[in-house]
Amino acid sequence: MENLKSKKVYFFLLYLLAIVFWFYFWYELNGYQLMKEDYKILWLPFIVNLVYLFGNMLLNLLHWYVGPVAEEEELFNPINARLANVFTAATAVLAIAALIYTIKSQPATKEFVNYASYTFVFGLISMLILWIPGHRAIYKFYFRHFQTILLIYSITLSMSSILILLSNLSQII
Repeated sequence: MENLKSKKVYFFLLYLLAIVFWFYFWYELNGYQLMKEDYKILWLPFIVNLVYLFGNMLLNLLHWYVGPVAEEEELFNPINARLANVFTAATAVLAIAALIYTIKSQPATKEFVNYASYTFVFGLISMLILWIPGHRAIYKFYFRHFQTILLIYSITLSMSSILILLSNLSQII
């Protein structure tokens, strides 16, 4: 029982650190200021990120389950598939933005470039699959959730870059 309790504590700490980091990183991206002034709609991806981090943490703590090694390995596939979709969407947004800003002869805003760039950065970090001992399902469980956190960051940063682009376009057109 004590072992299960310590595993849940490590899991809780992983998500707690992810939530704290999100607040810090949003500050570094000047997100709080942007939400107050130029891009008020950025509250949406900010809150969506927190809802998914808190929700995933709570659901997993309440319904704790670490499957066998093969099952834990299989659960990486949906994360990787969603990450591929995020990369496709983010790449399309960059291509459209490049075309629009070229036609309008205006440079992309710093905010758009930052949020779009970090979409890829967090996605790429999640792809750094390090060696995970094959006989320890709990390590695969933790790493899978680490990947999930990075995927949530990528999705919400991509959402932010799209909202910034749309806001910028409404001012250009």
